[in-house]
Amino acid sequence: MFEPTPLRYTPHFLLPYLDEETLSLHQGAYYASCIEQLNRSVEGTFMKGMSLEELLQQASRLPDSVRRNAGAVYNHNLYFEMLTSGTKTPSPQLSKAINSSFGSWELFKRKFFSMALSFFGSGWLFLMKEYTGKLDVCVLPGEDNPLMDVAEKRGIPLLAMDLWEHAYYPLYRHNRAAYVDAFWQLIHWHEVSKRYEMY
Repeated sequence: MFEPTPLRYTPHFLLPYLDEETLSLHQGAYYASCIEQLNRSVEGTFMKGMSLEELLQQASRLPDSVRRNAGAVYNHNLYFEMLTSGTKTPSPQLSKAINSSFGSWELFKRKFFSMALSFFGSGWLFLMKEYTGKLDVCVLPGEDNPLMDVAEKRGIPLLAMDLWEHAYYPLYRHNRAAYVDAFWQLIHWHEVSKRYEMY
């Protein structure tokens, strides 16, 4: 039985970048609905009792409803975990990996913004650690993520940015660029660094 991961902060904690209404609709309605649908989809099947990671690693063999909702729950868990109004700098280890993989912090940031703004439709942007150890940024459609065996780019997601409109509507309406700017200000680099060092 999958349960929602409680927020480690109150909704107003992320002001002015994300407001209480936007965050509450996102976490309290959409995310909660995905968990409910996932539990319903795996009930009475061989998939019940499997972890999200186990489900995602065999996404190609899953019913669409399970693949979609398992991806949504995993992605949202990571998304909400990596938001803060606090730590704004990565650890020395992650900084070194970013410089090595992208050339510089500025080039990494440029790629992050460029990919987020050029992607058409609904999906997710990830900072990921490839199985070779190199970092990359990728955007995947729908609720897919790099853990899935069907993903074009595979690896460990370190950071997830929701590019569905429900992540930034009503606060930013259709202004994705303003949302991406705001999200960048909220990245919990301490947690991203811990995740990088864990994997």
